[in-house]
Amino acid sequence: MRLKKRGYSPSIIKEILAYLEENNYLDDRNFYREYIRAALKKGYGRYRIIANLKRWGVAPEAITQALKEEQPDPSRLEELLRKRLIYYRGKKNIGQKLLRYFVNRGFSYEEVMQKLEELGLFSYEDRCFKKAFFRFF
Repeated sequence: MRLKKRGYSPSIIKEILAYLEENNYLDDRNFYREYIRAALKKGYGRYRIIANLKRWGVAPEAITQALKEEQPDPSRLEELLRKRLIYYRGKKNIGQKLLRYFVNRGFSYEEVMQKLEELGLFSYEDRCFKKAFFRFF
């Protein structure tokens, strides 16, 4: 324990731990909720959040429960897409770049494609081509 290594007495360590437990600072579920809330605010998608929590060794049941409690706002993706669209203005293959960017941020392919179609950056024909193309690889 870090406090013990730094030379704190056992009575002070017990007092600190009691304070942390009393104020729910040692509650794992609270940590998961706060992480999910912060990650959603940063613009991460559901899949990236799940991957990060799994990498940290969080049980799948705990992840599922925490995600039920903190639902992502469906309009958030569109808001982020519109912001990112400004960055790519004047460049080629904007739709593909936005698709790659948001899938890498943890949003689902279908979710991103739907929003791109709504914004007129991808057409149904492009989508069919991509699905057929990716089946071969």
